[in-house]
Amino acid sequence: MSKDKIKIKAERDALDAIVTNNSLPREVCPNASSHITNGDNIPGEGMFYHDAVFLVRRIATMEMGYNADTMLDWTYADAGNFYIEHNLSETHHFNTTFNTEGKKALSNWYFKGRSSTYMQFLSFRWDNNMVFDNYKSRVQKCIEMRKIEDLDDIKIIVARFVDKENQVAKLNGELEKIKAKVTDPQLQQILHGINITVADLMANGD
Repeated sequence: MSKDKIKIKAERDALDAIVTNNSLPREVCPNASSHITNGDNIPGEGMFYHDAVFLVRRIATMEMGYNADTMLDWTYADAGNFYIEHNLSETHHFNTTFNTEGKKALSNWYFKGRSSTYMQFLSFRWDNNMVFDNYKSRVQKCIEMRKIEDLDDIKIIVARFVDKENQVAKLNGELEKIKAKVTDPQLQQILHGINITVADLMANGD
């Protein structure tokens, strides 16, 4: 095995380990990954790039008025730049744009013969803005997405805590009003020891 092949395999194995350790989706993996089996029928990266270029050209000519002749010499990089500049992953979701039913639908002619697993992988990569990326870039983007998701979860927890604090302040305020009205010494002593906390509300699931 040549030094280049050894280096490529070492990087792929390292990325496979990251996918495993971070429970990343298999859709980011290339067909040579240990996460992909022969039964998945996943072709090489070139097929993904080829299909992505076709889809970008189709949008550009059929929806955005670009002349097809100007795209004959497009490289993967050219198509990738167009895809990013026009935010196609957001404006054209894969399944609703390309994977529809009908006589003229792409699924009945262009995508005919593609495995369902490949279509799942292509859809995931297109919708997550990584259809022109290599394995390393796809893994990096997935980790960034995970960080954003975790941050959103933290924001939700903080928001809930703040809401509970507001509820606690309101309840304790009402409790103080009740204490002020009570004249019985024994009942006053009982009420004096009551103080509602955020933990109390969290525990009760209110």
